[in-house]
Amino acid sequence: MIRTFLYVLTVQLISPAGAEPEFVNLATKARITASSELEGQGLMAGAVADGRIAPALSQHLEFYPAVLGAKSWAVNGEVAEDRGELVMEWKEPVMVREVVYFGRTTWLLEECFKDFELLVDGQVKPVTKGSFDKRHGAQRVVIDRQPVRKLTLRFLNSHGGPNPGAAEILVLDEEVSDATLAKLAPAKPPTVKRPPDPVSDADVIWKTPGGRVEEAMPIGNGSLLAHVRTDQNGLVHVTMGSRKAHGEVVPVGRVWFKLEQGLHTGEPSFHQALRFKYGEVTVRSLEQPEKPVFSFFIDANRDVLHLQLRTAKPVGLVVGLEGTGEKKVLQEQKRLRIRKADHALVVLCDGMEPGEGLELRNPAPATAFDLQVHLQREVSKIENLDETLGGIGKVDVNGSVSGQMDVWNKFWNRGSIHLGSDEEAAAISRALVLRRYLSAISGQGPDTLKPVAESAKEVPERDLAPWTREKSETAIAAALAKARPVLKRGTGKDRFPGFWGSGFSDLPAKRNPIDGFMDTLQSMLLVATGRRACVLPGWPVDRDIVARVDCETGLGVDLAYVGGRIERLEVHPKQRTSEVFGIGAYEKMVKDALPGPFRMPAIISFLGPGWVGPRVGHDNLFVSMKKMNFNGLEGSLADLEAARKAGIYLLVHGVTPWTAYTLKDEQSVICYYLSDRRKPGSFPGFGQMRGEYEAIDAYHPTAFTTYAQYGGIEFFLDVVRPRMLEYYDYHWQRQAHLHFHYLEYYRRMSLAAGGIPIFRFVHVHGDNVIKMRQTVSMSLAYGVKGFKWWVGWTMFDIHKVVETEPPPLSDIGREVGRCNNAMAAFSPSLARARSVAVYHTAPLPAGTREAPEDFWVRPSGEHIVMGLFEGERGQRFIAVGNRDIGAVHGADLRIEGEVSEVRQMNKESRQWKEVPIRKEGSGYGISIEIDKGDIELLEVIRK
Repeated sequence: MIRTFLYVLTVQLISPAGAEPEFVNLATKARITASSELEGQGLMAGAVADGRIAPALSQHLEFYPAVLGAKSWAVNGEVAEDRGELVMEWKEPVMVREVVYFGRTTWLLEECFKDFELLVDGQVKPVTKGSFDKRHGAQRVVIDRQPVRKLTLRFLNSHGGPNPGAAEILVLDEEVSDATLAKLAPAKPPTVKRPPDPVSDADVIWKTPGGRVEEAMPIGNGSLLAHVRTDQNGLVHVTMGSRKAHGEVVPVGRVWFKLEQGLHTGEPSFHQALRFKYGEVTVRSLEQPEKPVFSFFIDANRDVLHLQLRTAKPVGLVVGLEGTGEKKVLQEQKRLRIRKADHALVVLCDGMEPGEGLELRNPAPATAFDLQVHLQREVSKIENLDETLGGIGKVDVNGSVSGQMDVWNKFWNRGSIHLGSDEEAAAISRALVLRRYLSAISGQGPDTLKPVAESAKEVPERDLAPWTREKSETAIAAALAKARPVLKRGTGKDRFPGFWGSGFSDLPAKRNPIDGFMDTLQSMLLVATGRRACVLPGWPVDRDIVARVDCETGLGVDLAYVGGRIERLEVHPKQRTSEVFGIGAYEKMVKDALPGPFRMPAIISFLGPGWVGPRVGHDNLFVSMKKMNFNGLEGSLADLEAARKAGIYLLVHGVTPWTAYTLKDEQSVICYYLSDRRKPGSFPGFGQMRGEYEAIDAYHPTAFTTYAQYGGIEFFLDVVRPRMLEYYDYHWQRQAHLHFHYLEYYRRMSLAAGGIPIFRFVHVHGDNVIKMRQTVSMSLAYGVKGFKWWVGWTMFDIHKVVETEPPPLSDIGREVGRCNNAMAAFSPSLARARSVAVYHTAPLPAGTREAPEDFWVRPSGEHIVMGLFEGERGQRFIAVGNRDIGAVHGADLRIEGEVSEVRQMNKESRQWKEVPIRKEGSGYGISIEIDKGDIELLEVIRK
């Protein structure tokens, strides 16, 4: 049956609010009908002209916000038989020259339609027919310009998805560029505005290929050197040289690379860049159909040149040797090799075969190539060179890329700077980056890529005071004076400043006036005192600075102070964040900047309701959640609007970068959940994911569950650089003796990282619900701020769950409600308090300790745990718990010094009540009773 929908809206997505539209979509003025609609999900025909396109694979974003309706149209796959039809009708004829189809890609790319016919004004014969690709974005259908009153887009089949459809249909009578269409359905969301990056901002970019052999970009690792040049014909040439022990670099050989489809070298398509951040040269052609991207880098950890080639469409690649030296094809091993003097190069790439002459080529077009060129030294000592070179194994590509990023990141963390927008200062910043880069890749100069490991120096504690303005300005002027001679030298004939020449004969000087630039500024930016380090002790508050710098204790910072605010402050390694502080005008700024912008709004208990949630619906579910004192929900974007209305925080599952972009200002969202437990080998990948999301949403953290028994959290902190820690340890099921060991382990890691919050899983126990109470109580004593329950649906009496009522609670649910009530009572005091220490009484569990004899408060009584906290305003809180799940225990606390009052939190009323105190010698004593596995919160108020 044909269904109708009248749509007369303007295209809002095409241009920013208040701006003139870039084009007119005639579909917005048409009466739109469809042969089928997925009515149950609101995927109606009118959505194809509403100006809203949900990003690819963004799932629930197709329906968010609910008040605006779904962004796409889809057929009902159960009855449509993989076909569909859209009809657009106008009251008066409109001139049409093009139709643009955006497939439905929010859940599956396969939900794009494939074969189609376009019919005009009821004619039987199509004006055109064709096929759409299985991809996100615009797909054009061009016809002869003609008047149209009725346009029928008939879809004959799809790419196999269950409910195919369209996100948007444009009907045009004007030329619209590919770039304009791409803006409507971008592949990636916008990123937040970031402060300048002194390293990336210095990147060298060429828009035209090189005409001379000197017009090349250098790369290297200090041992193997190379430079990359693209000629006018689209061939990419890489010349390689080996550094000898005495410092001379000898040319070894040249390798060239050619696309069989050709590489467009004209403007504006051609783009060659040296990316200082990772020691990488990229060559790409932005506007040719294959969109090739060459990435060349010398492995930071071994003498290997890597080429990674990626293309949008399959291509043929040819690799050859050139220049002097003995060149040869190793037919059996499918490799090329060149020997010159006592060095040899061997070229290898999986899937490539020997071609004509000294060439390798791929027998079938491909979209991905990972090619390597290995350097072999002292070949005169090798009896059978070809056999040796033929046996060289390919280096793991993913490991090499990860290692490359790690080494170069550590290199730049040792010193780079951006002194604001002043032209001279900016030029000096670029000159410093260039000098350090050339020194590292050539192995000549003060900056080595991988310095010999030195143990961190011990620095005595020292008194620090903010510098006077006069002292600061004098130091900055002295630093600039050291660097200015570099700017006067110019770049000479070389296209790349300071290029070492086609034959590696003009290496960087061993000394350069700019070498002392960072040393002069060091004491202004970061100064060690004992184990700690002071940030910006000498920097003037009215001058911007972006820098990466380290100190003699091995601690480094990446900081951006712009416009009177610290916009970025990252500590390396992450687990030393707590050692960084500021003084003077920067004291509060540094404290507020660490460990990042996110702050826990409360201690939160999250319910993952499982199948019960969809069965009863949000309203009924939230009634039962409130009875259990839950203030958090594990859910998806589909749950957000209902959770926000109910005042419940959301931990979001099923996210994409577009989800983060959509929710970046949403205060009811706590974090984005990205991965369940994985072993430490996955941590570098987690770090990339965290960085991607943080570039889009600088506030909300990303969550990765860690497994206590896998360990490696120091590594996790350093490579992932998280803003929260989450772990699970079901100690009642396995290795119960390590429960407190892991609690202390995560507590210490949290504090070391600057006080990032800890979340933990609590296993649901029906055999003895007091086990859950004890798990929560002990975790609160150790400073845990978030709780997730496994499995959530057991909190309901599942045999009595009906769709029309709030689900009734089970015994488990009632006990969890009791635990959640304790969290709610403690939350105003502890949500943002800092854990100071945790002590136990006998019998001491593994990994615990008693309070020192001279400590200001000491507990006594059996099975007692005492967690101490410092509040945001300096308050002293004590969480006193009972480890025993089988008996009530009394706890006596001896408090030294003068005490004005001790208060205890009444968990039922969530109000403080005064506790009787008694004078005991030079101090005071109190006594409280603690239920089985329970916990109480005290505040000590001094006179």
